Amino acid sequence: INCFNIAQQLLDNERSSSMRRLYVKGQVVKLLGHFYSNLNNGLSKEERQFLEEAEKIKEQINIVSNDLSVLWPELIAIAALCNMGKSKFVALFNKIFGCNYYAYYTQVRMQKAQLLIQSGLHVSEAGHSVGYTNMGHFSKVYKEYFGVAPSHEV
Repeated sequence: INCFNIAQQLLDNERSSSMRRLYVKGQVVKLLGHFYSNLNNGLSKEERQFLEEAEKIKEQINIVSNDLSVLWPELIAIAALCNMGKSKFVALFNKIFGCNYYAYYTQVRMQKAQLLIQSGLHVSEAGHSVGYTNMGHFSKVYKEYFGVAPSHEV
């Protein structure tokens, strides 16, 4: 039986009082902490460094993804925010996301625009909300990405 199964069994025990359940949940968190700590100790120094750097990149991408109406920072600027040089950032970004920074930026913008349009937002409003000022260019990129014009999504 593994740590996750033990933790789930502890959590599934609904017969005890609410104080007991709270205690058990605390113990489960402690158990999972030990599990992940032991897992991390089995990694090489290079693997741990990669995971730490990948976490920095993902954190910065999450921050800039929250407001797509603002242009993403240039590569050199976001690399600096991650305490990396441009070439190291580019290599790690490609390894993490499977594409380059600008392709990922387009992907995030297009997926958000599609959701907005499908939820009933007008095409121009969706384009503006993901940072496009030229709606002709937005429509062109959208059609290249999805194979259909944004006006046909509704």
